[in-house]
Amino acid sequence: MWRRLLVPVPLLLAGLTVTVDGQRNPPSRAQSLQAPSQLAEAQSVLARGDSTKAIAILSDYLQAHPKDISARLGLARAYVIAEQNDKAEAEFQTILNVAPANISALAALAELYLHEGQLDKA
Repeated sequence: MWRRLLVPVPLLLAGLTVTVDGQRNPPSRAQSLQAPSQLAEAQSVLARGDSTKAIAILSDYLQAHPKDISARLGLARAYVIAEQNDKAEAEFQTILNVAPANISALAALAELYLHEGQLDKA
């Protein structure tokens, strides 16, 4: 049940990408055509339960857009669903290293720690 709480948060935020430095930048024309389709596809396959495909899509996207926090958060959530908690934790920590006040990453990481019984970290 706890995994369902991580999924509903949308990967897209009003057509803007949020970068690791906290800036919201409008995408370039090429990015605006590519990014929404890749992120929407990842969100769609994740909603259908195909975390493996979502991980592949988001990992590929992040190769070209490593500062996109929304995509990185989606990847971490996909790892949680795939029960790859070490990788999920690493992605949440990557987000928090550059955006320590990111509420979504903080909450999801705390929930992950609680689920794993690591109350001292939660």
